[in-house]
Amino acid sequence: MVYLPPCRPEHGVGRDDLHRGLRLVVFDGMATQVMATLAGGVFLTAYGLSLGASGSVVGLIAALPFLAQVFQVPGILLVERLRRRRAVTVAAAFGARVALLV
Repeated sequence: MVYLPPCRPEHGVGRDDLHRGLRLVVFDGMATQVMATLAGGVFLTAYGLSLGASGSVVGLIAALPFLAQVFQVPGILLVERLRRRRAVTVAAAFGARVALLV
């Protein structure tokens, strides 16, 4: 494996950029929490049961978020190889949101 030194910005981050970034992180955290609450747990179980899903199917649906954690390791390797954390994160987040719609 090839070692690449960590990326360092050429100049410091300004106060306005820092505050904007923090606001965006908080907004993303809130949106992610809403998505996680609606896509898992009680809401998803009730939705599956209302559609007539069996107990096994409801259990599988409830386990999918935890089973998806196996993709974290390949994600780390992809970020280390491409050295483009933002692009990988945006693509993965977009894919996760699209998967919820399907």
